[in-house]
Amino acid sequence: QANNITTGRIYQSVIDKAGEATALNNIAAIYNNQGNYSQALKVYKQVLEILPANSKASLGTTLNNLGVLYRNMGKYQDALSVYVKSLKIFREIDNRKLIGTNLNNIGEIYNNLGQYSKALEFYQEALAIRREIKDNFGESITLNSIGAVYRNLGEYQLALKSYRQALNIKQKITDEAGIATTLNNMGNIQLDRGEYNEALELYQQALTIYKQVGKRPDVGTVLNNIGSALQKQENYKQAIAYHLSSLAIAREVKDPLGEGTALGNLGNAYYKQGSFIKATEELYKAINVLESLRPGLSDTEKISIFETQDETYRILQKVLVAQKQINQALEIAERGRARAFVELLAKRLSSDSEPQLSALSPSIQKI
Repeated sequence: QANNITTGRIYQSVIDKAGEATALNNIAAIYNNQGNYSQALKVYKQVLEILPANSKASLGTTLNNLGVLYRNMGKYQDALSVYVKSLKIFREIDNRKLIGTNLNNIGEIYNNLGQYSKALEFYQEALAIRREIKDNFGESITLNSIGAVYRNLGEYQLALKSYRQALNIKQKITDEAGIATTLNNMGNIQLDRGEYNEALELYQQALTIYKQVGKRPDVGTVLNNIGSALQKQENYKQAIAYHLSSLAIAREVKDPLGEGTALGNLGNAYYKQGSFIKATEELYKAINVLESLRPGLSDTEKISIFETQDETYRILQKVLVAQKQINQALEIAERGRARAFVELLAKRLSSDSEPQLSALSPSIQKI
């Protein structure tokens, strides 16, 4: 009888731990969606500590969620690392729905790194699985993701086709946040095509929905996009106001990619306005933030992500040239690619995992 009681207590303990892990996972997801990344990270680490050893599905889900958090924090290599672990678990337990989710998330990292063909491979595999199991919500997410890759490749018709398919599904399943995301994405296409009024209309629709559903990080993204559209219309004063609002949110939710993007666009608006000193300050800040996303990436990934950030360097070069600061402009021209080389060299000369020279940028004398 004593043995039965002990066994029962152990069983109840396992059940309690599994339930606690599920509850904590949900809490962490809320923090993540609110942009409270530091708190979300603490909770996810708690989950990993208490999960029972045999809870493979829960472990895979937690690792996947942790990957989403790392992606939001701009820690792409950390995100890839936990995504690969969770994908292995999902394949072992043959959970097709979670495999589709994980493949899409991996594709998103490669898209952020500028490795578009690799991103498409993962997205297409995810799309096939999600259609096969009739996961409408997942399918709409992947269609949005594929549209983003085509946009980055300049294939606007293919991008719009994917976005329209995604919007149709999201409206059918009443996914308000997803509708806003798709509207924002479609606005990006109109912006790229020079249809600025249409872009602003779509952005405003997305902004209204994001505010209603409380998606703070996404509110910041759309504000930044509205600022970009206003820049195209040469309404620099209003554009600057939107970029500043976007920047404040990015800093509030600790979104380094959003912060770097907002700073870059803010610097560009000051440049177009003729405020060269302010432009220089913001663009240097943007470069410093964007370069903070590189540690831990492979050499190929560093080159790819630089390609996605190259515009900020080029604008700063123009601003410096406009101020007749030719030497500084030359330094910036080399800084991005030279930094990747310096980090690689430092890694080979040092036994440390992180290069000791990563904070250094090339001077004109070194160039």
